[in-house]
Amino acid sequence: MLSQQKISHGKELKKLFVYIRVCIFGCNLSDHQACDELCKQDSYWYGHCSIWDGHDFTCSCYQYKMPLNGSICKRIQKICNEYCIKRGLEGGYCYVYASRTAPNGTTECKCFEELSKPVR
Repeated sequence: MLSQQKISHGKELKKLFVYIRVCIFGCNLSDHQACDELCKQDSYWYGHCSIWDGHDFTCSCYQYKMPLNGSICKRIQKICNEYCIKRGLEGGYCYVYASRTAPNGTTECKCFEELSKPVR
């Protein structure tokens, strides 16, 4: 009976620890926004924060869906970034959107928006 109580108590403590860890160390909105921007700079369709360990975050990036092809942005990524910096912004990225005239999509530049400061 005593060992069963210890096991049950241990499981409850583990659940509480996981709950506290997620509340304190989970990704917040600005982490997701930062990951999205980092992924887009690398010609991915989008991204989000998947892990925040209290010090660093890890991003998950997602490829464009066929027939769109993110690799067509690689050649103008730097141009888009420099264009936005010249406008006084942090930078920018190239993205691909569906087009009737181009089977793999058409490219466009977009500048980063100012991210909100994370509250930790």
